[in-house]
Amino acid sequence: MRIGSHLGEEAKKEITLCLQRNVDIFAWTPQDLEGIDPQPQRTGRIVSFITSEGTFCYVAMPFGLKNDGVTYQRLVDKIFRPQIGRNVEVYVNDMLVKSKKAEEHVKDLEETFSVLRKYKLKLNPAKCAFGVQGSRFLGFMVTQRGIEANPLKIKAIIDMKAPTCLNEAQRLTGRIVALSRFISKSAEKSLPFFKTLRKAKTFEWGTPCQLAFEELKSYLARLPLLVKPSPGETLYLYLSIAPRLSVSYSFRKKKENNYLYTICIPRSEVVVTRDGSSTAQDSGAGIVITTSQGEDLEFAIKFRFKASNNEAEYEALVIGMRMAHEAGDRHLLAYSDYQLVVKQVEGTYKAKEENMIQYLQQIAYLKTKFHYFRIIQIPREENAKADSLSKLASGLEDCRTRHITIHYIPETRVPMAVQPIAMGQDWRTPIITWIEEGLLPENR
Repeated sequence: MRIGSHLGEEAKKEITLCLQRNVDIFAWTPQDLEGIDPQPQRTGRIVSFITSEGTFCYVAMPFGLKNDGVTYQRLVDKIFRPQIGRNVEVYVNDMLVKSKKAEEHVKDLEETFSVLRKYKLKLNPAKCAFGVQGSRFLGFMVTQRGIEANPLKIKAIIDMKAPTCLNEAQRLTGRIVALSRFISKSAEKSLPFFKTLRKAKTFEWGTPCQLAFEELKSYLARLPLLVKPSPGETLYLYLSIAPRLSVSYSFRKKKENNYLYTICIPRSEVVVTRDGSSTAQDSGAGIVITTSQGEDLEFAIKFRFKASNNEAEYEALVIGMRMAHEAGDRHLLAYSDYQLVVKQVEGTYKAKEENMIQYLQQIAYLKTKFHYFRIIQIPREENAKADSLSKLASGLEDCRTRHITIHYIPETRVPMAVQPIAMGQDWRTPIITWIEEGLLPENR
């Protein structure tokens, strides 16, 4: 545990007293973790498999749980919901307590500690830092000035040699996607690389790719700083137009002549809410396109091929992007409740399966057709309409065009009659009489 060295003596004293009052929040020893036996358990059989070649027994789990991270993220999202965005940011086991004013930081810490104490969560003191002006969070450098790109990710591209095969080109585009929030006109700068990836059989790193690669390296040496605009602050807007897309930026000028850029989202964007569904028999997708006029276009799509849940989610996103592009829209905002797809498209997660990589390549190509594209994860309850459409599509056997009338029935048409229960005498009657009245049977 450490405390920021830049703090004054009074601020350090307040934080130290706060930590002393909440010393029970930290797990100093294994005995401090409730519900975990500090004594090592005896070796025993955990899991066994019976195969044609014999029986295999393990004293430890031979594989990890696949959904533990998602389950824990759902937990922290629920318990910190009143604080997220206000004074707390949390992703799985990475937690950031932020304060606009230094004098409010102790109050924000006390509020966070009370939530941890309520749900019996413990912190590892060796990984905690308090009262610091900046730290690395989810791969980005978060400071009081704003959000900066991770220097290690920038160095990985600058030190990278020109790709000589398809896999190296894919690695380059993946690193560019991870920094796309900081790269102005990232789609335009990386377009030559994606054109090369489209040639799956033959790889050719030509002069346009090399020039774009060198320009990208020089641009990464002076990346902008992402900040949130302050209410009432004057913003200066300029428009950058390229042959394939146009992007608007707003910036504000600080006293030290540093330009801080934030992307302006156009008002006339199209919103696509989509969801995929896969069952043991069939799979489908549900897509809701909200136009700039506020009209909802609903589509239930049934797949004629077998698809997993991940594939169904990606198919729904690709179909929604193509529909929006064919309709002439160039500003797209996509919503999904599937965290894996959202994080892989953003570049936070890395896809390992070959089919997932191919889906990401298609999405990266489709993104170049839009002036603006962004995908956002939303709670499942906010995606109910697309979710219902996807389940409807996956459950239909005959997909002919049809009209389905839905009637809303406020109450049951069969009246419910309450029949009185008359208890007769049986073997329990003497026992009940003795318990209630203390009377024994006559033959006793």
